[in-house]
Amino acid sequence: MALLDTTFLSDLLREKREAIDLLEQLRSEGRKLTTTTLNLAELYSGAYRLAESAGRVHAVEQFAEALVLLDFDVRSAKVFGELEAYLTREGKSVPVKDLLIASTGLSHGEHVVLTRNRKDFERIPGIEVRPY
Repeated sequence: MALLDTTFLSDLLREKREAIDLLEQLRSEGRKLTTTTLNLAELYSGAYRLAESAGRVHAVEQFAEALVLLDFDVRSAKVFGELEAYLTREGKSVPVKDLLIASTGLSHGEHVVLTRNRKDFERIPGIEVRPY
């Protein structure tokens, strides 16, 4: 399994070669590709900010159909609370969106995150960051 973060999905939308190559590699390995509904919300937000948003919104919809979507649920909320309390005690901070994404992944058994955002995700216990 591999949780695709917004940075990775955005790079796919922009047809960046490194993201496309990694996606092809993951598919050839038979990896189940997941993202969260929170990542999807970030993609929609970006799409709707564009002057010509219709094409980008359609591309986001295609991602939603092609990936396994993980929902933020009661288990995710519990993991979020545990992680936020731990990080606060440790004097570490992580943007709320990234902590919500990580909590959702972890609560669904997803520990590997493909992202360019190493700085924030590496602070979260239980998350293995796979940069590209």
